[in-house]
Amino acid sequence: MRQSIQGVVLFFLNAVRTFIKAFWPLILVYVINNEKLEPIKLYVFLGFGLIAVLLAIHAFLTYRNFYYQFAENEFVITKGYLKKVRIAIPYERIQSINTKQNLIQQVLKVQTMELDTAGSSQKEVQIIALSAENASMLVEQLNQYKSTLNTEPLPVDNPDEMVQEKVQEFEKVILKLDVGDLIKIGISENHLKSAIILLALISGFISQIQDIFSGFMNNYEEDVENYMVEAGVIMVAYIIFFFLIIAILYSMIRVILMYFNLSFSKNGTLFRLKAGLLNKKQWTLPYTKIQVFLWNTNPVRKLLDFVTLQFVMAASNQNDKKQNILIPGVPAKKMELVMEELFLVTHMEPIVTLRPHRVYFVRFFMILGLLPVMIAAVFAYSEWIFWAIGSGWLLLIGVTSLLKLKRRSIRINERLIQSESGAVGEEYVLMEQYKVQSVKFIQTFLQRRRKVASLVLYTAGGFTIHVPYVSTRDAWDLYNLILFQVESSHKDWM
Repeated sequence: MRQSIQGVVLFFLNAVRTFIKAFWPLILVYVINNEKLEPIKLYVFLGFGLIAVLLAIHAFLTYRNFYYQFAENEFVITKGYLKKVRIAIPYERIQSINTKQNLIQQVLKVQTMELDTAGSSQKEVQIIALSAENASMLVEQLNQYKSTLNTEPLPVDNPDEMVQEKVQEFEKVILKLDVGDLIKIGISENHLKSAIILLALISGFISQIQDIFSGFMNNYEEDVENYMVEAGVIMVAYIIFFFLIIAILYSMIRVILMYFNLSFSKNGTLFRLKAGLLNKKQWTLPYTKIQVFLWNTNPVRKLLDFVTLQFVMAASNQNDKKQNILIPGVPAKKMELVMEELFLVTHMEPIVTLRPHRVYFVRFFMILGLLPVMIAAVFAYSEWIFWAIGSGWLLLIGVTSLLKLKRRSIRINERLIQSESGAVGEEYVLMEQYKVQSVKFIQTFLQRRRKVASLVLYTAGGFTIHVPYVSTRDAWDLYNLILFQVESSHKDWM
């Protein structure tokens, strides 16, 4: 089959966008200085016209030479008119099937389908112009082929009661976020981070065009500098306040655009997340590919009574964090429902709880508190302001280290492992033990003297769980337990 005929428009617009990204400085020069280029305006228009024709021909040939088909054991893509490319993906390698739809695709009534595969950090297959009917058919057919290959049921508490579950015929909605929820999320965003992003965008744009319009910008730069000097501190305060308001609005608008009409649902062993306003996206999350379930909160979000969820997904490139799926806000009262659908339990019931030795506090306090103050004392020991700031810093780090020690814990039962950490905010990590990829046992000379050790648990998503400064015996027991769970389990981990 070919894509929808609207694909010609999309291929053309993509080619135009690529051309503009490459030559936008020249186009901007022409727009600004069009009077100086008046004698050659006709040739410029003819050049643009020729380029548009070539791009249209390229778009049509790309569309005509793009096919997809179902083979016996694989999904096949054939594309290219100058260089022929054939991509064949075995059904068992398909990890997830995602769809998205930007504003132009919404107007053209088509959408993009992406296949995420094991063994590649890139999207091996991307079909950008599928009608809604064809996209649904394609996703359903691929999931059907996958379900015949992978019949592993979701885990249950009692292995004797494990039964084969059929894929449900309906989609169960677990969670939905409305505009009010998104506004709360936007309020609790990291606005300093948003301000830095905006500043970086503005600085990058100015640096790109300053060489082209150096004289023009220099004149205004002197005027702005003189005005700022005359206005003084009050004007600077107004600018900072205005920029902070813009950063807050940017955070809220970004959250609403990205997560508008968010819904999280379940169909058998598949979970789906849909969200987006101008750029609609749908992620398909097979349970086997979810490596780590993570949620965190901070004082503002705790006051608003919601947490942030993140699914750490298995990836061949463990530095690729783009595959991780984020739900920016979940009402705290719905957390039990989400956990029940994922792990068949409403909360973690630990058999053993491990807490770090007090040397964990000493380590943080010395590295982040005492050591910087001692270094600074070499240069400013005679200044009273140093002793005031140094004392305040030691008090702050001391309180933070105590909070980290008090909150740090590892909870273990026969199937799950949960980590809790944080000082001001709280972060929880939950995963099944058999999904651990490797375990590292660490015991330095100082740890050996204290009879403590640390463990690092590695996952297929590049995420690590640290078990710091527990007793040596507990560390070895957990080390052997994890290895036993990994080696004895026959469940699919990816």
